[in-house]
Amino acid sequence: MKTLEILRLWLKQQKNFLPELKAQANRYSKINDAHGLPDRVLSESKAVFILSTGRAGTQFITELIDGTLGWDVVHEPQPELLYTSRWAYENQNSLPEIKAAFLAARYEILRNSYLKNFRYLETNNRISFLAPAIAEILPNAKFIHLVRKPESFVKSGMLRNWFTNEHLTDEGRIFPKSDGPKTQEEKIGWLWNETNRFIHEFGKTMSSERFLTLRSEDLFQKNESVKSLFSFLDLAYPGDDHITKLRNKPVNQSKKKSSTVSLEGSWKTWTTLASKFNY
Repeated sequence: MKTLEILRLWLKQQKNFLPELKAQANRYSKINDAHGLPDRVLSESKAVFILSTGRAGTQFITELIDGTLGWDVVHEPQPELLYTSRWAYENQNSLPEIKAAFLAARYEILRNSYLKNFRYLETNNRISFLAPAIAEILPNAKFIHLVRKPESFVKSGMLRNWFTNEHLTDEGRIFPKSDGPKTQEEKIGWLWNETNRFIHEFGKTMSSERFLTLRSEDLFQKNESVKSLFSFLDLAYPGDDHITKLRNKPVNQSKKKSSTVSLEGSWKTWTTLASKFNY
């Protein structure tokens, strides 16, 4: 992470410090029916979750909505749910356990937003495999499926040495079976396909009022796509000039350029869903 980005995040945290202290004090003041509060939080919360493979532009959505009055927008809240994400994928039939894991990790955060009368938006890709459990726990929650061009995703994964078992993130990454893809780029292609397949199948169980699919390239290039996002969130579009300004301040980019990555092309065999998203 660049020094300027670190400074920007530090200043943002300092700006939020005093308001959060005040909000914390208010939370522990007198409240009506504290015992019934959890039921109200879960039944009334209009939280929004961005579902993705990661490296798909979630940070851009964070920047788009962050600062909007009445919204709590977080990219990677703690706990990050690194291994929990993998466990949820590997134990998809254990919905009660996945629900319990989500509540343990996020209830207090959701409650705090609810008490401020704010909407909660999380852009953390680790939440993707918990989506079916979240949808049942929070009947008014909305979900956005953010898809990135598979070739770009594979190159990004190669730059970060995914599937080498040399970095902590592989602890929480889903892995293909032994008879699946063999090379690193094939495994990353499979990861793109399997994650988007899971989210796409989940989306089929949701109404159009609760589920939206967007391509990250369209968000970065087409204002109409950004307008669709704001409309889905029941927010006023901030204007083309504002969006252009944000696009000119790219965040969370790799220091290495994806153009330096050379692919053999075998990843294409494992991205059968590419045409589904017009890639």
